[in-house]
Amino acid sequence: MGSHRKIAVPTTIAESLGRCHARLPEGHALTAQGAGVLLVAKRDRLARDVIVSAVVERLVERQGARVMAADGTGNGDSPEAELMRRIADAFSVYAELRNMRSSVIRSLV
Repeated sequence: MGSHRKIAVPTTIAESLGRCHARLPEGHALTAQGAGVLLVAKRDRLARDVIVSAVVERLVERQGARVMAADGTGNGDSPEAELMRRIADAFSVYAELRNMRSSVIRSLV
């Protein structure tokens, strides 16, 4: 990774991308500051949608950077790391759906 700067993102990157852009917005930290790593606290802070997460990762890679999770989930280039990223992304979708269902049930009771 060398001397690349790390940029922390407090909200989901999907929110800042508007969920579906062909490229990162002008002035985004990766493009404006030449950061080599997009650092998220956990994979679920990247996006809560498997497709959006994959698109964001591809956009970040096109900028010559990589997505890294501070908790270490799925960091690296190995097939196992790729598998862990996809599992974590799918689990965040599940958790979101479970939370929505619980909220609806509580509101009905």
